[in-house]
Order: sequence, then structure tokens, then C-alpha cells
Amino acid sequence: MTKRNSITWFQFGVAAVAMLFLMFVAGAFVTSFEIFPYKLVFKDAFAYLHAVKERREIEDNAELDEMAAVGEPRVTVPAKPGASDGYTFMTSSASRPSTAILLDMDGKIVHRWHRNFREIWPVAPHRKDPSPDSAISWRYGEMFANGDIIVVLKAHGDTPDGYGLAKLDKDSNLIWAVADNFHHHFCVAADGRIFGTTHQWRDTAKLPLAEAPQLPGNVLEDFVVVVSPEGKEIQRVSLLEAMAAPDYAHYLRSAFGKSDKMPWDPIHPNDVEIITPAFAEKHSWMKPGMVMVSLRDLDLLIVLDMDTGKIVRAIRSVWKQQHDPDLLANGDVLLFDNRGHLGDGGASRIVEFDPSSGQINWAYIGSKDHPFFTRRAGGQELTPNGNVLIAEDESGRLFEVTRQGEIVWEYLDPGVRHATRLEKAFVQFPLNGASK
Repeated sequence: MTKRNSITWFQFGVAAVAMLFLMFVAGAFVTSFEIFPYKLVFKDAFAYLHAVKERREIEDNAELDEMAAVGEPRVTVPAKPGASDGYTFMTSSASRPSTAILLDMDGKIVHRWHRNFREIWPVAPHRKDPSPDSAISWRYGEMFANGDIIVVLKAHGDTPDGYGLAKLDKDSNLIWAVADNFHHHFCVAADGRIFGTTHQWRDTAKLPLAEAPQLPGNVLEDFVVVVSPEGKEIQRVSLLEAMAAPDYAHYLRSAFGKSDKMPWDPIHPNDVEIITPAFAEKHSWMKPGMVMVSLRDLDLLIVLDMDTGKIVRAIRSVWKQQHDPDLLANGDVLLFDNRGHLGDGGASRIVEFDPSSGQINWAYIGSKDHPFFTRRAGGQELTPNGNVLIAEDESGRLFEVTRQGEIVWEYLDPGVRHATRLEKAFVQFPLNGASK
């Protein structure tokens, strides 16, 4: 009898282990192929777990970033003849959370702005469980002649990672803030309106995405949002819906997010630029008020009609994982091409091209002695004398090049993330003389 019971318990144990194994296999099958009941039961939970995992990785990396910032920020190439003499305004994320600084040509900080996320939103209506202030940066910014600034707040790795848009005065006093998931670069129109991007979760079952079967059931949906000069939202257009239109949905086949492990961030817009009347005159198919948007993970630039919410043209060329399209007075676009160069000098380059013909009219490529590469992020700005100021983000390197490719000024700071050169005449407010 005892032997018979022991065999029964053994059989029961084997059956239980087998059942658990089958349940594990079934669960893996359901989640991998997103079949019933994935959307009903698991979708939101897995999206949350992805976000938590990414946040933990980023918060751990924040300590590594701080450790990596060895040595004092410094000018490594003093200004040479031909350099554009002016201040450099920059926001940074690694060594100075929620901070912007103004540098002179000697690398001295002559003005500083700072305000933490929780000082702007003590209770954030748009963030249920925000990251610590030490992990939140002013990712991109714009400075005005009177010292006012507009900044995007971003927590690197939290999902959604956009944390808001805020305007502050020269003394870092808050003027207004928009509680929405703004992220990446924005532009300010001549009339003071701000064009930026926000994102939120969206069920792809509610979109015609047959052209992109690899996308999961829940993805980040991005919007171009227009904000009034007073900080009020006045317009919103879905980029995902625009890309799902019949003429452009096929581009989504190549959407794999930041990597194939994060397909829930399929297009990753990183800049929006307004088409001005002067720029539209250079291209018969453009109209003032349209916007150009950079979609990094599609290697694509699109021109979007804000009135209709429809794309009027998509542009793909020699670039890969691009950032920061700047619309120039001559009708060309200046673009940071992160990974499109093959050969000596590094994979990154700056290209200037005609958006109508696709012709490349100028490029800056690094050399063996001065390699140029940042795997992600990065930006550039045309200086008043025609040079180009470049932010090689992952190295913390800022440098100015002539159109002949000579480096005429360079500054190294492991915490830098984006920079804009300003003429000294544009700074019309008292500098606070900060040196730290």
C-alpha cells in the first residue's frame, strides 16, 4: 500500500511538472505570437515590464555616465582664424541634469539655467511615477535674446520618455509648462508657436497596419503638437496615422524600433521643423506651414501637411539613423547622418542636400586623425559666418568646422548633448558669470 502511494505521488509530481512545462510553453507561444488572450490579458503588463526594465537600466547607466565624466570640461582646440566668435548655448543630460549653460569661446560658463522636474511639477498630472530628478534632463533647448529659454524634459529610458515642455526666464523662473510627453527636438515659428513631438501608448488593432505585421499590439504613437506662445496646445496630428496611409504604410515594414528588441517604438521621430514661406518658395511642392519630421528608425524624412494631417512627400537617401534636419536659406537641408558613412573617419557625417532633387551639395566627414562618430543623438547648427557647429553627443565633443573641413574650435565635455552657437549681439540680458 505504501509502495502504491509512493508511485502515485511520483506520477502526480511528474504530471505536475509536465503541466507546468506545457503552461510555460503555451505562455511563451501566446506572448511571442500575440495570439488570444495576449491582447486581453498580457499586453499592458508586458508593456509596463519593458518600461520598468528600461528605466532600471538607464538609472544604473546614469551612475556610469557620472563616473565616465572624468576630467574638467575644456577647450581642446582654441579658436582659430575663421572661427565664428560667439556664445554657445547648450543643454546636457549626463553631468548636469535639468540644466542649460552658456559658454564663451574659452569654454567658460557665463550663464546657467536650472530647475528640476519636481520644481516645475510637484505633482505631475502626466507622469504617474516619474523617474528621480537626477535622471531627468533638459534634452533640447532654445534660447531667446532676453534670456528666456524653452526646454524639453526627458528621462532617458523611461517609457514614454518624454517628460514635458517648459519655458523659463533668464533667472530660471518658470513662465509656463505643458504637462505632456514632449520629447526630442522642437522648433519655434516666427510668430512664437512651438512645434514639437509627444507620444503615448496606442493599440495597433485600431490602425490599418497590415503593411507592418511585425509591430506588436501596443506601440508608442507619436504626434506633432503645436503650442501657442502662451504654452497652450492648439493642434495635434498623429504621425502613426499619417504613416499608415496607403501611399506610405509600406515604409513601416522596416520599422523595428531602437532595436528588434523594442518594436514598440517603431518610427522614433527626433525633430520637427516648420516650412517657412522663404523655404517653400524654393520647392514647388511645399507650402508654408507644413513641417519636416525626421523619423530615425525608418531612415526617413517626411513633409507633413498640418492642415490635412497627410504626408505630401517621404525622402530616403544615403543617410542612416539621422538627426536634426535644419532648413537653410538656400533651400537645402543640413542633416546629421549618424551611421551612413562607410570608410575612414568614422560612420557619422554632416550632409547638406536639396530635398527636391536629392542632390548632396556638401558633406563633412571625419578623418583618421579626427574621427567623427556618434551612434545615436547628435546635432549641428549653421553659424553666422557659414561654418557648422557639431555636437558629437556620445563623446561629449563640440567642434566647429569650416566648409573646407578644417576644425577651427573644439570643446570637450562628457555631459554635453546638444548645442547651438549664438552671436554675441543676440545676448541681450545680464550674464550671471557662473563658473561651475
